[in-house]
Amino acid sequence: MTSQWATTDFLPSQILQAIGQSFALTALVVLIVRSINPAEALTVGALIQISRLFGGEIGTAFMQTYLRIREQRHSNLIGLHIDGIAGLTLDRIAAFRSALGMNTSDPAAATAQATALLATAVARQAAVLSFIDGFAVAALGALACIFLVAMMRKAKPAPF
Repeated sequence: MTSQWATTDFLPSQILQAIGQSFALTALVVLIVRSINPAEALTVGALIQISRLFGGEIGTAFMQTYLRIREQRHSNLIGLHIDGIAGLTLDRIAAFRSALGMNTSDPAAATAQATALLATAVARQAAVLSFIDGFAVAALGALACIFLVAMMRKAKPAPF
């Protein structure tokens, strides 16, 4: 994954996820409905809807918080390796400044814009690294769910 990825790069995985989630939810609802007695149907239906809606909100809030924290961490770690007087950093700023020099006559303004471009590049790389971490967490969550499903046993029929 790079900062050049666009919608078309994510489309196959999103289609696979949509199909998989639909099948998983349908199977879950069928298994739940088959194992309840009619007196509990309304309660179980409400529980399924609350779990579905609240679970999505919890997952979204977790992922947003996780990505924000990881982006801050990666930005800090990348920033630790940028030395203001190092040759590579000065070369990068000089290249940005020369590219921007045509648009401004003030060398200080060109240097400020070049530094801002370097900060933007750091932020972009930190965002990409945090998204990679987010996909890794989502994959681990999916594997944990597969493991939990594999460990499930058939429920005993409820007495009526």
